Formats: sequence, C-alpha cells, structure tokens
Amino acid sequence: MQIFVSSGIYDAVTASLSTAVFGHDRALVGAMTVSGPVERIRRADLGALAARLTDASHQLSLVLGAPLPREVGAPRIISLPSAETGSP
Repeated sequence: MQIFVSSGIYDAVTASLSTAVFGHDRALVGAMTVSGPVERIRRADLGALAARLTDASHQLSLVLGAPLPREVGAPRIISLPSAETGSP
C-alpha cells in the first residue's frame, strides 16, 4: 500500500499521512489520515506511523470486503512537495 505524506502544504504547521481504503471489487471507498503539528510528526517517525496506518487501512478494507491478501507488506512512502520549496 502507498502512504502519502505532506508537511506544510496547506498549513505551514501541519503534517499528515494518508492511505486509501477499499471496498468490494477494490473500489476506493475512502481514506485514512493521521495529522498533527509538524514538530510531532517527524521524519524519523514516518516508518512506524506509516506501518500502523497501512495495517489499519488494510484491516478496514478487508472488513469492507476488499479482495486483498490477508497480509500487507511494507508501505511505500510518497512525500508530496512542500508549498515553500516545491520539493519533499
């Protein structure tokens, strides 16, 4: 699963991680997001946060009937460019 990370894009002091939630037929039904102050969502914590978010969204997708494997691999973290620098 993919995790999208943003920091300071819409609000200079807010960071977030998001991933998709799927229903039956792998239809996109929503997203799960964790957000907070940029100083509390540090780059060093992204791996652990992404793993927990991926697990939660995967489990919810299974409950909603998504035909996904029972186990989920390591998340692929994709950093969105920041508003100020244009780079992740």
